[in-house]
Amino acid sequence: MTSEMAGPFVSTKIRRNPYRANPHSPLGPLFHWPRHGFESDCFPMSRPLSIPVSSSAPSPPESRLEAVLAAPLAPLACALALLAAALVNPLDVGFRNAAESDSVGLDWQVALKLVVSGIAGGVGFLGFLTNWRVRDALARLPGMFFVALGFVFLGTSLFALDEVANVCRVAAMIYCIYVLFIPTALSFLSLRTIVLMVLTGLVMHMVVSWFLYLFVPEIGVFEERLIGETVVMRMSGTAHPNSVGRVAVLAIVICIALLRGGRVGTVSPQKGLILYALIALAIATAIETKSRTAIAAGMASTIVMLIDLAASRFGRILAAMAGVGFFAAILVYGLGNGAEDFGSTIVSLGTKTGDASELTTATGRTVIWTEALSLIAQRPWTGWGLNSAPILLAEFSQHTHNLVLHCLFSGGIFAGILAVALVGWTLLVGLTSNEPFVRGISAYVLVSGMFEDTVFETFPFSSTLLWMTGLFAPVIYGNLASDKRFGMPSWPSLIGNADFTVSASASVDAPKHPSDQSSVQ
Repeated sequence: MTSEMAGPFVSTKIRRNPYRANPHSPLGPLFHWPRHGFESDCFPMSRPLSIPVSSSAPSPPESRLEAVLAAPLAPLACALALLAAALVNPLDVGFRNAAESDSVGLDWQVALKLVVSGIAGGVGFLGFLTNWRVRDALARLPGMFFVALGFVFLGTSLFALDEVANVCRVAAMIYCIYVLFIPTALSFLSLRTIVLMVLTGLVMHMVVSWFLYLFVPEIGVFEERLIGETVVMRMSGTAHPNSVGRVAVLAIVICIALLRGGRVGTVSPQKGLILYALIALAIATAIETKSRTAIAAGMASTIVMLIDLAASRFGRILAAMAGVGFFAAILVYGLGNGAEDFGSTIVSLGTKTGDASELTTATGRTVIWTEALSLIAQRPWTGWGLNSAPILLAEFSQHTHNLVLHCLFSGGIFAGILAVALVGWTLLVGLTSNEPFVRGISAYVLVSGMFEDTVFETFPFSSTLLWMTGLFAPVIYGNLASDKRFGMPSWPSLIGNADFTVSASASVDAPKHPSDQSSVQ
């Protein structure tokens, strides 16, 4: 079969395995196996041949050991860790009693999260040791920002508040674990597999929340008491309503990205119906949680992911239908609540008490921001330690409710500068990428990060996992077959390819790493 008959996505040349571990590493055989199954659906161009590490035949004991280690152990561990992290990390069933406690204890939820973090840490550490592409991603932007922030969190945790010093240090180490884990997962899994694993965990989390909400109301319903003896019933169950709302909105973002296609692949019409059903379930969940920040971030993500359809007839029809539906919903809501004018309807729709001060104070967040800034001013260089806010801001919702303030509060000025750099990088990637998934998750983090911590949790939520995935993916995937340079990369190579484009005419036979030079020659 000639290259013309094969098409642009099939290479007929024998090539080196771009994912092969360094043969000089003692742990190299652990991550050396024929890659099919996880990658074959989405990355036919990157499907490598199985080439032995050594030309000499191994002894029988080594063959048996290598046969065990050559199984797709790392991809399976990555996939299961992603699913478990999306399912377990948001768990916080006892959040109602958190304000009454002056310390953080070890319960069954924390134990589960530590187990998941341990698995992710083991895979990430071995990936860092044996896969040069992981190290390369961490040595480029934005990996350097994440690595530097990890060093800042680890260093400032030495000066953390005594009551939570150990927790702050553990939280800093867990952050570093996931900084290693995400590039490793991207190296061994396709983007489609990653988002499907996260989506599976999110859906399982929503199902458990709905079960508790419907059948165990003492756990599944959260009574939020507001000013004026106003009580709002919100869906909680597995965690705080805002966390459950974030789970639902992130599920919507992934489903829309799968429907749009791109690097995450396409779905058949039958599977598309399943995604539409999941979107309906997630919308109902977000509405029941009454998490306005999550809903606003989800709307922004949806608009950004669908913006390129605006020039088509279908896009214009969709925009018109959305506009009509929005104003119809406002009209129905206003008539049902007896609002006197359009402004009153908007205020009533956007607030829980009907008081416009909820909007002007960002639902009380301005008071929280003032208190957080006053505490940051007391320790501007070291901060108070990662995850110290639940103790110091116990009377102010236990969080800074802003991404940059969260980093300033946790790690001081240097952490804040790195957070601003990552926000700017997120904006850059979101504006320049043709991938709906990357645009959507970037918009979500930027909008949600103005009013919530959103990322850098003690145990990273799906928002952090997907955000890191969206920022690391252009570096990991964008240089699979196009980067021939060794040494210090140029600026385009340094930032990767935001569109994940791998040229079909690129020379995939070129060595991908200096360690491959001798074998190719």
